[in-house]
Amino acid sequence: MPRIKPVLPPPIPATVGLMEETGGMSILHPGYSNGYTPLLRFLTFRDEGVDYDMVYYAACIVAGNVWSDIPAPFLTKEADPGSPHVTRPDDGILRDNQYYFHVPKCEDPKYPITPSFGDWVFPHDNVPQIWRELVINQIPLAVRSRLPAVRHRFPAVIRDGSCRITQAVSALVAAHVVPIFETNWFIQNGMSRYNIDLTVVSMIDDAANLFALRGDVRWQFDQKHFTAMPKLVDNQYQLVGHMLQSSMSYMHEEEYLYHDRPFLQLNDVAREFLFARFAWSIFNDTTIPFFEVKGQPFTVRVRKEADSGPSVELAVHTVSSMTSLPSLRQGSSSKKRTRDEPAKEQHDDSDLFWSIEEGKMVNINQIDYPFGDPDFNSPKFYDSESDRPDKCERLE
Repeated sequence: MPRIKPVLPPPIPATVGLMEETGGMSILHPGYSNGYTPLLRFLTFRDEGVDYDMVYYAACIVAGNVWSDIPAPFLTKEADPGSPHVTRPDDGILRDNQYYFHVPKCEDPKYPITPSFGDWVFPHDNVPQIWRELVINQIPLAVRSRLPAVRHRFPAVIRDGSCRITQAVSALVAAHVVPIFETNWFIQNGMSRYNIDLTVVSMIDDAANLFALRGDVRWQFDQKHFTAMPKLVDNQYQLVGHMLQSSMSYMHEEEYLYHDRPFLQLNDVAREFLFARFAWSIFNDTTIPFFEVKGQPFTVRVRKEADSGPSVELAVHTVSSMTSLPSLRQGSSSKKRTRDEPAKEQHDDSDLFWSIEEGKMVNINQIDYPFGDPDFNSPKFYDSESDRPDKCERLE
């Protein structure tokens, strides 16, 4: 018997079939002409459609947390709000290529749009029902207190024991639900009220905001290649992966590994953090292409500026173009991004576009493209210097 094993096969063979069967679904804003790009765009695979809940709640978030409005927002197949409403299908799947999203409570058909995650305010006491129905395993305090007190995040890895998606037990990291680089947003929105450990040094490092993922999966999760949302599995809502964006060179692999894959049991994770993660994920330039049109007016809802910095108060503005969006708030992330000022270098305005991802005007020639290989030497890959493999403390 030879002791050398054969080369491992790929997770799934690269097939041209999936690439040919990958399409998109567009959600249009009825207040704007066809000269504007879609409000939202979702990937579709093998003509399987997109979950109604995915489309509806993503649109509600972008329109300003409107799911509880009376009258309720709705979808149609035509721009006319008087056309037949599209209700949730029996199987929960939308299959047409295009829909319109209406917000009847707003008298102006050009209802305002939230232009970045930094401008989104968390809806305390109004998280959608499907997130509230997620079953989360609550670790008893007596058990939680016995978790080893090694570095601030490793107890979450020990608690979970394996990657919550792949079941791998090697190369595990503690992944943040609300990303660590949105610490300022976390603080501004008072998210620590959902923490379970009042003694944690950094509020965003609470066990309720952490779960175990394999390192490479965490990178894809933080690049917004896929998100996690409640989907019905055996008549019960479970957290399930959903692809948002990918590269054609490995879309077949990510779709196979993560799309419509249920997560393993989550322990102690706050449902509110999971909803915030979903909202954060959809604010990317693939899912929200609405602001790609240049030189056209938009009605947007942004944070007001306060003496102490960005507040949770919002203001609605109609701007002649996104390049003239007033400076009303500072960056919401610890990266200290200036979310609403164009780059100060000399450039041609034709090279600028509004990036949902960055929350500001960016130069198309300076985009940090999200589909490249991870740079393991970049500080952006690790939450902190101590997370680097050569810096991690051993777990005994």
